[in-house]
Amino acid sequence: MAKFRFLSFFYSNKAFLIYWLIVFLASFFILFAHSIKFLDPDFGWHIRIGKDIIQTGNVPTIETYTFPTSGDSWVDHEWLSNYFLYKIYSSGTYGYWILGGISALIITLTSLIVVILTKKVILPRADPWKFFFFGSLLQYFNIYALLNSFGIRLQILSWFFTIILCGIFLLSHLYKKYWLLLFVPLLMLLWANLHGTFFLGLFCITIFSLFSVFAAKKPLKVKMLYLVSWIISILITLATPYKTKLWKLVLEDYTQNRGYLMQIKEWLPMYAAPYIEWFSGLFISFFVALFLIGVLSKVIKINKTSLFCFVFVFGMLALSIQSRRFLPFFVFLSYPISLFILLRIFPDVIIKKWINIFLVVLFFSVIPFKIQYIKTVPFDLFRQNIDSSPYSALLFLQSHHEFRELNLYNPYGWGGYLDWMWPEKQIFIDGRMPQKPLANGNTYLEEYFTLRQEDTMREKFEEYDIKFVLIPPSRPHKKAGKIERHILENFFLVDLDEFNKEEPIYSFLRENWKEVYSDNTAIVYLHPSVELQ
Repeated sequence: MAKFRFLSFFYSNKAFLIYWLIVFLASFFILFAHSIKFLDPDFGWHIRIGKDIIQTGNVPTIETYTFPTSGDSWVDHEWLSNYFLYKIYSSGTYGYWILGGISALIITLTSLIVVILTKKVILPRADPWKFFFFGSLLQYFNIYALLNSFGIRLQILSWFFTIILCGIFLLSHLYKKYWLLLFVPLLMLLWANLHGTFFLGLFCITIFSLFSVFAAKKPLKVKMLYLVSWIISILITLATPYKTKLWKLVLEDYTQNRGYLMQIKEWLPMYAAPYIEWFSGLFISFFVALFLIGVLSKVIKINKTSLFCFVFVFGMLALSIQSRRFLPFFVFLSYPISLFILLRIFPDVIIKKWINIFLVVLFFSVIPFKIQYIKTVPFDLFRQNIDSSPYSALLFLQSHHEFRELNLYNPYGWGGYLDWMWPEKQIFIDGRMPQKPLANGNTYLEEYFTLRQEDTMREKFEEYDIKFVLIPPSRPHKKAGKIERHILENFFLVDLDEFNKEEPIYSFLRENWKEVYSDNTAIVYLHPSVELQ
């Protein structure tokens, strides 16, 4: 096998350097334009926590943002990320755009690492031009499959770290670069302080280490190195401000009651109503069809290493179907297999005919179009009256001092926005602790929904002494097309008419409370016992 030379296939031909630059530059602009137009519901509380950490010099341990759990202990498994988010966001007018650029750069870099590993480790003898053509097409298919999950969101760090881990173990196994294992514990130390998904990293390390120790023929000292790296990686994740409390959060609170998996959109199955993730479904269908073609055409050969990779990738595929949150991992991990099959089933003549057209379309349409679009995006999404930021309604609430002293019921998706934009006000819920167990046996998120259910809302409004409600207007979900309706109703037994009925909370508020403010984004209802000055 040829000696590994990092990045050599990019500069072996000057044309490749320019062509790949165009590909990844276009990828960056697609991701960047998407990130700055989208205000993640959790972004507000992330930067609020970052600001509090800087002002107090301590990580948060006691709840102060929400009144139902005020005074309870809590663990911020993203404390270091929140610190950096606030530092960058508050650096100036372009802070949000800088974060969008960093997010786009992380995923572009992740894609680049996948491409390099595929070419230099998995497909070292592939024709460079053929690899470029199909690799580029697949790259853009992947980028668009990621967009529904992408934004200025901390979960993208887990995508990046997972690919880094896979690369380290792939290089150590195939190229005997065992010194790379020394970086695994350092990576896990950083991951454990940046994001709670470090347990996914520990799972990957465990699988890779067991494979290297028991399935691979390696010297005893090498096997010991894998074991030592694995043990240190586990222990080093305790080196956070929360120590064992972080493990308790992930192993206990997130696993004892998993109702949030069926109530938060990004955790829902791929096929969940009221609509199907069509592009994600297309991506998965494409991979499965391509894999079957590879098997039937005998392009794919099974050995110990390839079998391990297939099981790993298809395991992630199963998780992606069960929960949309795992799709990005599958997107990156499926790239080498998809490209391997494509390179072997398509003739070279396709490359000569289409490669120039592909580059011209990419350079003269995608990049200029995205740059022009970026110019139309406002710098501060917090002060725009859009679905994710009820700015005008907030101005109304802040203009009446009475609201500051009254208990508020707010939408789950607006909690982070209110945490940042109305910091002096304790709210009902935000996105930090959906799985938190309450004294009555419900999780926090389940308790939130009891205030929207017809048989419990009146009692719960009185229990929490709710005096005003901030809520978006009642809108039906998008109308399903004939094909989509047929699939949902006949294959998944979903009653779309029932699903699109107005929630009981709207009729309850209209009939019993006073509407004191409304616009296209938000409505404010006030308890009849309260009068505004």
